[in-house]
Amino acid sequence: MSKGNSIFQDLEKQLAKDALEDALKDLHGEITKDTEKNKATFSKEIQKTLKAFKSDLEKTISQN
Repeated sequence: MSKGNSIFQDLEKQLAKDALEDALKDLHGEITKDTEKNKATFSKEIQKTLKAFKSDLEKTISQN
C-alpha cells in the first residue's frame, strides 16, 4: 500500500471518529434534556398525588 493510501485511510478513520463523537455528544444532550423534562413532569405528578392524598386524609379524619 502506498503512503498516500495510508494517509487517506487515516484521515477517513479520523473523520469517522469525529463524526461519531459529535453524534454521541448530540445524543447525550438530547437524553439529558429529556431526563430533566421527565424529572420536572414526575415531580409535578408526585406533588398532585400528595395533595390529593392529604386532602382525602383530612376529609376522612374530619368525618370521624
